[in-house]
Amino acid sequence: MFTHPTAPAMKPCHFFLEGRCRFSSEQCRFSHGHSVELSDLCEYLEPNFTTFRQGSLCLVRNESDGLWQHANVVEWDSCLADSEAATLTVRMSHSGKTACVKLEDVAPLADHDGSYGSESDDESDGVTEIACDEEEMDKDDIPIVMWVPSADQPLGEWEKHTKGIGSKLMEKMGYIWGQGLGIRGNGRTEPVEAVVLPQGKSLDKCMELRESNMKKAEAKIEGRYHKAGLKKSVFDFLNDKIFTEKHIKAHGRQDCHRKGHPASQSLKEKSDRGLSVESLQVTEEIRKAEREISRLGRSLLRNKDRDKVMHGRVKQKIEEQEKLISQLKSRERNIYTEQQHRKGNDKLRIF
Repeated sequence: MFTHPTAPAMKPCHFFLEGRCRFSSEQCRFSHGHSVELSDLCEYLEPNFTTFRQGSLCLVRNESDGLWQHANVVEWDSCLADSEAATLTVRMSHSGKTACVKLEDVAPLADHDGSYGSESDDESDGVTEIACDEEEMDKDDIPIVMWVPSADQPLGEWEKHTKGIGSKLMEKMGYIWGQGLGIRGNGRTEPVEAVVLPQGKSLDKCMELRESNMKKAEAKIEGRYHKAGLKKSVFDFLNDKIFTEKHIKAHGRQDCHRKGHPASQSLKEKSDRGLSVESLQVTEEIRKAEREISRLGRSLLRNKDRDKVMHGRVKQKIEEQEKLISQLKSRERNIYTEQQHRKGNDKLRIF
């Protein structure tokens, strides 16, 4: 079960916990639990709010639906970490709005190594501590995006609350609304983001830190993409179960996989009952694949404008499921043809 659900499908189902849920894990809107490998489990760490600083990532609970959203810390006094009425100001990652929330509704996000940025181990040598301090200083000096323009609103929409001096000057210089900047109108159409640079650092150092952070993020996404590509998909699993030599051997049909033998010969050796059972199994696998395509289709729409890597990966999975359905339907037609052929032979024998 997820302790900090960020989507409705991750919220624990109260009826399932009480043993009264009438839906299966695939049909229920809420979570019936998520299976993970034992090696992926980590030891629980108590939240450490003393390491909070400006720009720290965290999760904030929404009181209306109980879901948690990603946010950045804007203002926080570490001296009030032990106070029950402590509050902090955060900026939501999706909407860009700021909000003042209670400390009990905030969960700090752990680092990639599972720690919350606590003090280093006493047994480590001085060289390691200095290296860690320099790395933390570099992380603090990364430029922070304090304001992200909304792509849904037209350029200059915020100037309706002011005199609109900027828009008037742009019109006098020949700017046409709806087009990009430049003589040919092929320049940028979105306003520049508001970025806060660290104090006492040169622009070259700031750009170097920002590029280093972007390269690390790209490498992390690429590593996840390759890791997901190595995982065995549902298509491969079902293909092994239905069409591979391993499945045929389990039923004592080793001779059906000889070179040059068509798949229809394996059906001729099955009994009538065996054909009926396999027909039901193939029909059920087709239904499962269609449900999986429906689920992946919803995921494809959600990630269309958010994550291009995830969008391409989901699209690839949908293509695999469509190929699987095509093979299963071909298998289903072969079984039906064999059953009809046997019925015709039975009628001829009776005649």
